[in-house]
Amino acid sequence: MTPPSPSATTAEYDDTLSSTYKKVGFDTIEIYEFPYILGDNPSVSAGAPIALGPDLLNYETMELDVYEYSQSKMRKERKSSSSSSSQSSSSSSSSSRRKNMILPVQKRAQLLLSQGYSIESIASATLEADTISKERNMSVSKQKWDGVNEMSERFGRFFRKSVSRRNSLTGSGSSSMTPPKKQSIAANSA
Repeated sequence: MTPPSPSATTAEYDDTLSSTYKKVGFDTIEIYEFPYILGDNPSVSAGAPIALGPDLLNYETMELDVYEYSQSKMRKERKSSSSSSSQSSSSSSSSSRRKNMILPVQKRAQLLLSQGYSIESIASATLEADTISKERNMSVSKQKWDGVNEMSERFGRFFRKSVSRRNSLTGSGSSSMTPPKKQSIAANSA
């Protein structure tokens, strides 16, 4: 297909573009439900990590329009309940939507307790995730200094090479930066 000429009308241009693009449509949605299990991901915001279990609990297909309609009703209900508890207008921002998706520590514990986990196992997983998270943060902070250390090592190598080159050109056998070479006893007696 040839592109429209520069003198083409808007309608001709729109016809050319619409015939070159493919359209995708969705009509059904498949919903798979899995149980919550005690996870091992240390990137959890707070509390014990939660993961999806391997066993399928429920499978359902639904028309996309029906799903979107039910989701819009639930979103409206959540929005009205959140606006009544906090009168800020920022509840529709993307950052507050992300915060709404984070499970609080108490909710995480309740979900895991309802799945049969003990308080001890939940606490142990929480402590392990916290420890690994702290170690990662320390590693990241050390990496920030890696560039500085690399530069200082490069400068040191450059400085030692330039001093040794200067000494070799001037004929002085030792530099003030390097200690004099030790002579062996056999060399002294010769």
